[in-house]
This record gives sequence, structure tokens and C-alpha cells, in this order.
Amino acid sequence: MLIEKIKKEFSPGEPILTREILCLAQEYTKAYVFRLISEAEEKGELVRFDQGVYYLPSRGGFFDPGAEDVARKKYISNKGNVYGIYGGLTLQNMFALTSQVPMKVEVITNLESARCREVEIGGVRFILRKSRVNITKENARAYTVLQLLSEVKDVAERLSNAGVRARILAYLREGKVSAEQLFSLVKAFPARTAKNLIRSNIAYEIA
Repeated sequence: MLIEKIKKEFSPGEPILTREILCLAQEYTKAYVFRLISEAEEKGELVRFDQGVYYLPSRGGFFDPGAEDVARKKYISNKGNVYGIYGGLTLQNMFALTSQVPMKVEVITNLESARCREVEIGGVRFILRKSRVNITKENARAYTVLQLLSEVKDVAERLSNAGVRARILAYLREGKVSAEQLFSLVKAFPARTAKNLIRSNIAYEIA
């Protein structure tokens, strides 16, 4: 039974994409898989979160997924694979550069072909941007910091805050990001990003 395969592969409340269900049921036709999905929905064994997204219900709904859970899986990372990062105010929040809550969550991802596009997931608006280079687990942290440097104005002043600077350095060191990796990747960014990287002196401090 398809629902049994789904229960073995996914936990209650975990977003499940239609393409993942189709991969679990390659022995069936696509039309038959959608029929099984509909039957599972009718029985309450599977819940539709949004178009193309489902989840296994949990008792009391304590583990029901949120829009950001779904967006993270679709556009940022899943099971150790990384293909996107956050941008905008969400990114700046990560490093305490702002406490402002974004009206729309911005994501830079390999899985977007348009330069900029808005989508709605579970009633929440997301801004998707095409990545400058292919984002991977190996370069995601370097890309994240360079994205931050490309967005922030008055870099020297903003990064003079000891707490902010410590967060950025700890983030890079935890990921074992090297100065060479930063300078190699920054070539894909605008010239101002390279200038901000040099002015920040961050690349020389992570060694």
C-alpha cells in the first residue's frame, strides 16, 4: 500500500512533496498514484497542506508543518542536500543586523529559473531569486555571508558591532570556510560585494 510506504519514509508533520510520493510509487501510473493520494486524504491518512504538498497527520496537530517548513524543503535543503539560502531581512536577522520581521521571506535557490519571482505557500508570501552559482552544502555558508555583504550598506559601521562580527566569524569557522573560498566565490557577485568583503576584513580573521 502506498500509504504504508509513505509512513515508513516520512514522519508525522513532515512536508511531503508530490514528486517524492511519485518516486515511492514508480510501479504505478501517475494517474493511479493521484487516485491513491485522494483516497488517503478521504480516509484522513494524508493531509493536503498546499498544492503539491502533503503531510501525515499527528495527534492533536502538534507537528503540523508551517509554510516556512515547506519552503525550506522545496527551496533550501533536505536530508543533507543544500540548494538554497535565505536573503533579505531573514538573512540579516540571522546575524542580528536587524530585528525587523520581514513581510515576505526571501530565498536564493538553485531551483528557481527566474531572476525574481513571488510565490505563496500556505498563505505566506515568499520571494524567490535565482542563485548566482550553484549552491551546495560545501559553499552555502560562504555564499550566505557574501549575500549578506552584498545587501548591507555601511558595512564597516554595521560590522563594527562586536556581537554581529562574532556571529559572522563563528558561522564561517563552524563551516570551515576559508578565505580562498570566499575570494573565489565573490567573483560571481557584484563588484561592491568584493569591496565590502575586503573592507570588512572578515576573510583574514577566520584563519
